Amino acid sequence: MKRSKRQQGFSLLEVLVAMIIAALTLGVILNLFSSASKSATINSDYRSAIQVAESTIEQLASNPLRSSELEGSESGYRWRASITPWETADTQPLRSPFVLYEVEVRVSWGNRQDYPVTLKTLRMGARS
Repeated sequence: MKRSKRQQGFSLLEVLVAMIIAALTLGVILNLFSSASKSATINSDYRSAIQVAESTIEQLASNPLRSSELEGSESGYRWRASITPWETADTQPLRSPFVLYEVEVRVSWGNRQDYPVTLKTLRMGARS
């Protein structure tokens, strides 16, 4: 379609198509920002859960270790710890006044109980 020299500007159809393209693009961009915000929040929650697990391990290891199951909460995070003697495949036990304990801490929070943070470590304690 040829335009005469007198006709200038955009037709109504061109303006509508441009507005639809702009609206779709804006929707996609807002969705990306929303997803990034959710990911940042989840990442922050995991980071805080790891800090709770690390501090719980350090707190438990500062006391004399013995086999036990413990649980508690801290700053909205629930933790459960188990302390068990660590055993190797060797059948000959060492004659030592010390034994290795496996300390495992699981931290969950909010509605994310399906994906807890779990940390394990070995700590040396007195043989009981």
